[in-house]
Amino acid sequence: AMTSSYTVVLENGTTIETQDFDWDFKKQGVILSSFFYGYLSTQLLGGWLAARLGGKFVLGIGVFVTALLTILTPPIASTSFYLFVFARILEGLFEGVTYPAVHAIWARWAPVQERSFLVGFS
Repeated sequence: AMTSSYTVVLENGTTIETQDFDWDFKKQGVILSSFFYGYLSTQLLGGWLAARLGGKFVLGIGVFVTALLTILTPPIASTSFYLFVFARILEGLFEGVTYPAVHAIWARWAPVQERSFLVGFS
């Protein structure tokens, strides 16, 4: 992992031990849980937005912003620990609306007799 130490040998023969990120287990736990703080807080909001604005629009915005933040994760993580935690919370906020949006799409698109099968299958 990027928090594990590894050895680097320089051109002059000097050996140094380094790691990409100096995150202890507590910081790693904060990073991992920060996504779910955002994800949990937008479940109800996602259903309401999907009913008001349409499931396709909400799903599209949620997936787009989440993908954008995922692409930007390496430079953000290299910049600041706190900025990275904030980005993970934002990623969770936008990912949290996708699950209710998918159900709103299925509710309008799928035949009544096949809804439970299609939702379970997808």
